[in-house]
Parts: sequence; C-alpha cells; structure tokens
Amino acid sequence: MADFRKHIICAHRGLSGLVPENTMAAFAAAQAVGADEIEFDVRLCGDGNMIVCHDETIDRVSDRKGKLADYRVETLLGINAGAYRNWYTYFCTPEQVIEHFAGRITLNIHINEPGKDAKVIRNLRRLLYQHNALDYAYFSASGKTLELCRRFAPDIARCAVDAADESGLGAIDYAVRFACSRVQFYKPRFTKAMVERAHSYGIRVGAYWADDSYEARRFLDMKVDTILTHRADVLIAMPGRT
Repeated sequence: MADFRKHIICAHRGLSGLVPENTMAAFAAAQAVGADEIEFDVRLCGDGNMIVCHDETIDRVSDRKGKLADYRVETLLGINAGAYRNWYTYFCTPEQVIEHFAGRITLNIHINEPGKDAKVIRNLRRLLYQHNALDYAYFSASGKTLELCRRFAPDIARCAVDAADESGLGAIDYAVRFACSRVQFYKPRFTKAMVERAHSYGIRVGAYWADDSYEARRFLDMKVDTILTHRADVLIAMPGRT
C-alpha cells in the first residue's frame, strides 16, 4: 500500500465540507487542520475586479441573487457567502487570500476566466510577486486558458485540469503541450493507466475528490500524488499521515 506521508492533501475551496467554501474562514480552517494546499476559484466581478467564487452567480452560496457580473467588488465583500450553511461570512478577493496565506500554505489557484488580455492571469502574477509567493503557488486551468498562463505567467507553475474543449485534447495532452508540472483528474474519468502516463512525462497527478479513507486509499493505490478533498480534517487524521 502507498505511503500516505508522501502525498499531498489539497483542501478544495478550503475546508468546504464543514465551512462555507471559498471563504477566508474555510482557508484558515484548512490550514489549522494541517492541509498541505488550499484550492480556490477566481472570477471577475462586474467592475473588472477579481473575486473568489466558484459559480458565475452568487445564488447557491449567498443570501442574494444574481451574476457576479451584476456586482461591484465592494458590494460582494459585504454579502454573506455562507448562507447556504447557515453561517455569516463574507466573499473575499484573491489579494486577501494571497496576502494572508502566502508562504504559509501552497496556493492552488483555479482560474475560471482569464479576462480580457489575460487580465486575471497578469494581476494574479503581480500579487504573487508582491507577496513573495511564487514558490508557494500554481495556476490550475483548462483548455486555452493554459496557453494564456504560459504566455503571460511563464514563471508560475501550471496544472492542467480535466476539462475537454472543442479541440478534443485531454488533460495530459494539454499538460504536455503547455509544459505543466501537474495535471488534475476528475473522478470517475481517470484510470491507473492515465496516472502512469502522466508520470511517464514527469507530471504530478492530482485527483478530485476523496472525502473518506476508503476513497483516499484507492487514489493512493493508483499512485495519485495529490488528493483534493472537502474534508481535509478526515484525511489528515488517517493512520500513516503523521
């Protein structure tokens, strides 16, 4: 059986199985329980500023309705992003996350939209430089966004996310094409053979998602390097982790 100590636990949207996702509270909780990485999603608001949010709308998580494009960042920062869990906590910006967690935990930054002229990529790169976080962060993206990451932020590590686009290229092919050091698969759309193929190129493999010991062990037996999880607390507590 694989040695659990050699593998990385990435808290997907923070400790999102217990705490409202993509909030500073979720990221702090993930760090507190001992996660190796936190993953968060970056999108654009209506005023062109960046916000941490997975969806294009705020309907699912907040006590308000509408698209991110309908709001200015100042307004979003005053909206409850934890209503779906009966919490009260706010949306946050990538700058807040990077400023607070840079150097303390690895940042897996999922770029959902690059913005006009790759504005999001360029601004994130600037923030990582400002906070001396280049060695503690990488960009995750799919399709053509990876090409933009390589063009506008060649010095920041990249992860190809499993998401097909019109070209038909798979995640491993994108990882090779755009010199990614990582690839992220989505269960159940991957096999041990795919993991081995990625490893043959020297590419580390992440898998989304495992929230219990059975699934985590299955991933480890497939030689997955990084496990994305909503319950970092559960996986950290597994025998063999410490």
